[in-house]
Amino acid sequence: MRPPEPVQWNGTPTGFRECLRGAGFAVPEAGEPTGIPRQADGWLWDESVVFGVLDDWMTWAAQARLDAPAWQAHLLMLGRPVKKGLYGVMFDIGGGLPRQGCAVFADEIRARTDPADHDRRIIQTVVHELGHTCNLVHRFERPVGRADSTSFMNYDWMYDGGNQAALFWDRFAYRFDDDELAFLRHGPRTSVEPGTAPFHSADYWGAAPGTNPAFIPAAPTPGFRLTLEPPARGAVFEFGQPIYLQVTLGNTGPAAVPLPPGALDIKAGHLEIIVERGPGDGSGTIGADARSFVPMVQRCLIDFTGDDDQLEPGDSITENVSLTFGAGGFPMAEPGTYLLTPLLSLPGDNVIRGRTLRVRVAYPRSRRDEDHAAVLQRPDVGAWFALGGSEVLGAARDSLSAIREERMATAGPADPIAATITRSLGLDASRPYVRFTDGKYSSHPADTDRAFATLGALTSDETAMLCFDEATAEKTRDLFTLVRSGDIFRVQR
Repeated sequence: MRPPEPVQWNGTPTGFRECLRGAGFAVPEAGEPTGIPRQADGWLWDESVVFGVLDDWMTWAAQARLDAPAWQAHLLMLGRPVKKGLYGVMFDIGGGLPRQGCAVFADEIRARTDPADHDRRIIQTVVHELGHTCNLVHRFERPVGRADSTSFMNYDWMYDGGNQAALFWDRFAYRFDDDELAFLRHGPRTSVEPGTAPFHSADYWGAAPGTNPAFIPAAPTPGFRLTLEPPARGAVFEFGQPIYLQVTLGNTGPAAVPLPPGALDIKAGHLEIIVERGPGDGSGTIGADARSFVPMVQRCLIDFTGDDDQLEPGDSITENVSLTFGAGGFPMAEPGTYLLTPLLSLPGDNVIRGRTLRVRVAYPRSRRDEDHAAVLQRPDVGAWFALGGSEVLGAARDSLSAIREERMATAGPADPIAATITRSLGLDASRPYVRFTDGKYSSHPADTDRAFATLGALTSDETAMLCFDEATAEKTRDLFTLVRSGDIFRVQR
């Protein structure tokens, strides 16, 4: 993949190396570029595929250690993804050594920008993704509240209320903001260095001079209906049970509301779910110990249509969300009551607060429950659920298969833990996988027979389907329909 050529900035040739040096990094040459065979049909976007094949590539091509923190990040320059508008991704978020690898889809950028702007866009995206590997987050996110920023870490189409991309580039100065620079240069090494602290774990913006506290509306926002809905069987989850919810945004006001791409995709940075230990005092105030859930994968999307989607009055959109496991581990690992509050950041510094959902994680009721929970709370098992299965995490799949068989033998397919394992096993079986080992690709076709049998048994049992929220149940039935029709290439989580 052809790297970007330097661009002229203030009369000086400027590429991503110069940008990093300007931030205070030494940028020596390290190793030699490694050729990556082009994927003719594009890089298949799916969390488990990215987690697998891109991690394979990083491991195979790395000319530096990956088994310890180091001031090194592994950048993959790729062609085009199947998912339109995906410019970059930091795929190495989970595990004990996060933030070591990222990827930029250079041909996607070239296909969606003016030729005169190709190199500048690619340089900005490269530095943006490398910024993520140093624990920098998006400037437009609600906790930061800097959509007016011209930093590498902002989106041009989110700038200053949205629809101001031209103004963003007029003011773009190939630099990070001052609080970002202070963090990169003087922040704790264990927060900045790739391979150390979890992503999104350092509040470097909150202490910056002139910074206002992150804004959270005191009550649900008028004109909108933002809700989290639990499974049909209720808001009590078994100890160790994966947690899936439905999120819905409704427009109850008189005018259409513009929405960014992936508005309810928790991986895109607009939707935020705050997790707080209950029971709460009933005031609606979010306590200081509350934490925002950070997913395992961060998608960096571009508004490639040039137009905002409109949510018309009376309309609503719905998505499902998994809160089982994220960049910081299991957000609800202990029994007890939790308060979940959805927040949605829209262009124009608009923060929508939804109604708080109270859920409860039950205590284990037997020694068997405790033994199963010890497996269900392993990091590799949490990652397997978060990714909807993965070829890379075979030990997690085998352990979960054994738990499923044991629970189904005593409680049947409607056991909530067995049902959630069944769903992920069916999704895992329905995917074709691509791996890169020993210098070559190897394809693993979908096991459609196993996927058909697994998902068919689940979706035909209405009691078992009550273990899922409405959106997750609908996606599960749609998945079974796709597998039955043989259209496996459209399978999504």
